[in-house]
Amino acid sequence: MQSSVFLCQKQQVFHPLAVNSTQNVSRVTKPLLNPAMRLHMNKTKSEKPVVPNCKLKLMLGLMSWLVMPMSMAAPTVTLYGIIDLSLYYNHISRGAGTWGPAQSNSQAGMTSGVMSGSRWGLKGNESLSGPWSVQFVLEEGVNAQNGTLGQGGLGFGRQSTLAISNSRWGSLQFGRAASLAYSYLVPFDPFNISGSQAGWGSSFGSANGVRPNNLVLYQSGDMYGLQASIGYSFNTGFSAIYAGGPNNSIQPGTQFFGTSANMRMLTAAIRYSKGPLALLATYDAVYGASQIIDSNAQTTANTNQATPKAWLVAGSYDFKVVKVSAAIGQTIDGAFFGQGAGAGGYSTPLTTFSEGANVLFAQGAKSSQYALGATIPTGPRGKVLLSWQALQPTGSLRANAALATQNILSAAYLYNLSKRTDVYVWGSYGNNYQTFSTAKTSVVGTGIRHFF
Repeated sequence: MQSSVFLCQKQQVFHPLAVNSTQNVSRVTKPLLNPAMRLHMNKTKSEKPVVPNCKLKLMLGLMSWLVMPMSMAAPTVTLYGIIDLSLYYNHISRGAGTWGPAQSNSQAGMTSGVMSGSRWGLKGNESLSGPWSVQFVLEEGVNAQNGTLGQGGLGFGRQSTLAISNSRWGSLQFGRAASLAYSYLVPFDPFNISGSQAGWGSSFGSANGVRPNNLVLYQSGDMYGLQASIGYSFNTGFSAIYAGGPNNSIQPGTQFFGTSANMRMLTAAIRYSKGPLALLATYDAVYGASQIIDSNAQTTANTNQATPKAWLVAGSYDFKVVKVSAAIGQTIDGAFFGQGAGAGGYSTPLTTFSEGANVLFAQGAKSSQYALGATIPTGPRGKVLLSWQALQPTGSLRANAALATQNILSAAYLYNLSKRTDVYVWGSYGNNYQTFSTAKTSVVGTGIRHFF
C-alpha cells in the first residue's frame, strides 16, 4: 500500500500553466506573460493539484493489503486415495469335533484391500501464527469390487479428524481415528496390517483395524527420534460380547446417556525411529459399558467386570539388502478385533478369536502373540514379502480342548509398474486359524494397486 501512495505523490499532474516555485514563475512569466495571463496564473497557484486515478490506486492498494494475508493463510486441500483389487482362491476346512461335523469349502472371486485398504480422502492444512497449524482428514473406505462403503458402511469410516498442531510440541487430534497400536504397527508388518489373513492383525487384535469414535489423541513432536502418544475415546462405538453376562450375544455399539454407560478406550504408545532402526511399544485397554441390552431387549446393568488389555513391542532394522522386523504381545481378559479367514472382504464359516464381535470381554482369558517379517528388494522395481505369525491361547483358555496355537505363513511378490501403480501375487496358509483346533485356511491371489 505504501508503494501505491508514493506512486500517486510522484505522478501529480498540475494545470498546464501551474508551477511549483516562484523561481520557475519568474523564469517563465516575466518576459512573456501579459497581465491577463498573470492573473490566471495567480488563480491557478492557489488551486489544489489535480491527481488523476490516485483515489483508485489508493483503493486498489488497500484492497491488496487486506486480501494478501487472507490468500497466504488459505488452507491447502489434497484429494488422495488407493484402489487395490485382487482375484483370489480361498479354501477352508475344519475336522470334526465337539464343535460339530467336519467341513470343507472353497471360493474363488474378487476382493478389495489385500495389500492396502481401498479408500479416498481429503486432507487439508492451514498455517496459523508462528509454529501453529490446523489439519483435517476425511477418509472413506471403499469395497472397490462392488462400490460399497467399508468400515460397516460408515461415511469417512477410516478417519474423520480435526487437529491443532505445533511444530515443536506435537498435535492434539479429535474425532474417529486409528488406535495407536494399529497405526504405529503398520510399518513393521510387511503386509501393512492389510485386510487379509496375511496381515499381523490376524494375531495382534489390538492392531487389527481398530478405529474408535470420539477419540481425543495427543501425539508429541519428534524428540531426537522419540515420540510419545496417548488417546482416550469417550464412546468407541465397538460391538462387544460380555461373556457370562445377562446377554452373551453380540452387543452393538451404544449411545446411552452417561459417561460410563458406553464402552470407552485408552490407547498409548512410545516409538523410536532413527536411521535404519525402529522400535515400538503400545498399550490399549477397553472399559465395558455399564449398561447393555439383555436377552429381552431391555436395558440392564452390565455385570461383566472384565477390562480387556493388550500390550505389544516391535522392532525393525533395515540392512538395505533386507529389512527384518519382529513383534511380541499379550492380551488379557478378552480379545480384540478377530480377523476373518482368506483375502478379507467376505465372510467364511470360520469364526474369529473375538467370536464375531469387535471386543470380547472374558475374565481370565489370555493370549500371546508373536510375529517375524522380512522385506527383500529384488531390484529397483520389485520386492519379496515374507511373514510368520502366531496366536497362542493362554490363561483360562489353555484348558479348552477346542483351542490350539494359530500359525500363519505368508509370502508375496510386488512389482512397480510406475511410481503410483504396482502388481502383486501372494499366498497365505493358516493352521488352527484364530486358535480353533484343526481349522485351516489357504489363499492365493494376484492383484493390482494404484495410488492417487
